[in-house]
Amino acid sequence: MANPPRHMSPIQIAEHADRHRVDSCPFDTSVAVDFSKLFICPSLTALYYTAVWQELSPEDQLRHTQLSALSFNELIAWFEEGFSSTLLVLSRSERVPQQLRAVLPDFIEDERRHQNIWWTLNRCADPQRYSSNTAAITRIAPIGRALMQWLASRPLEYPVAVWLMLIFEEHGNEIARRCAARRPNEIEAHFAAAYLSHVRDETRHVQIDWHLIDALWPGLDGWRRQLNVYLFRLVIGRLLFRPENAAISVANELIRERPVLRPLLGRIRSELREVGRQAEFRTMMFSAQSSPIAFHLLSQFPELESAMV
Repeated sequence: MANPPRHMSPIQIAEHADRHRVDSCPFDTSVAVDFSKLFICPSLTALYYTAVWQELSPEDQLRHTQLSALSFNELIAWFEEGFSSTLLVLSRSERVPQQLRAVLPDFIEDERRHQNIWWTLNRCADPQRYSSNTAAITRIAPIGRALMQWLASRPLEYPVAVWLMLIFEEHGNEIARRCAARRPNEIEAHFAAAYLSHVRDETRHVQIDWHLIDALWPGLDGWRRQLNVYLFRLVIGRLLFRPENAAISVANELIRERPVLRPLLGRIRSELREVGRQAEFRTMMFSAQSSPIAFHLLSQFPELESAMV
């Protein structure tokens, strides 16, 4: 990489937190959500990269982006709950440098605050669907849920969990970048405010992840290193580049609301199963453009770089 990303020191991370900490909800919950606007940039959804997308009416495309945003918020809240467990373990370990441990309590608090923001945002948009902090659209397979929870609680043995944190937090930055690139006021105000607030925190979170990977990954050896590489490959291949499960959940919900689209369901499912092969979709999900810090680090660990093939 010709221009490697900036690497902040733990002291700079702490200073950034002091300057940019936001303790309140970033949007006004008393103001009604505007359903005439996008909740998220369409190019962040898997269906956008299929041929069937062009056959949907503008109204159907709009509603799909809205349901996708609600689904993404469910997923982000779930991952951030797991990340809180990861960070708690690391904050108590002497394998993590003391200066780095000092910034982890704020990181944990940020993750808890984020979870509340995503659920509050979904309740503003759909109070009946989100009467409790429970996923209503996205379906996560029990084995996938169990594996993620198991990894999240063992980051010292399986620092691939920290790689997951970095990957998803950089993807959060990509969400904010793509939404900010739309025309002014094109993204619904509540959602735009949440994305902007989130990216301010993620700016330092990805820096902390970088330090944690530097502290934990080089110490792996033998079978445990090989297992972490295998798990990394599994997550990249099954979670990032095979998005059909979550995307089909959104499509099913769209068709439940709009039964006239049911004849398209077979094609939607078929095309979503192939979307992970498309270069444009992969660039959006995980690439040097969308995940610059992760790809910078991958270049330093050949075993992980080769796992991307």
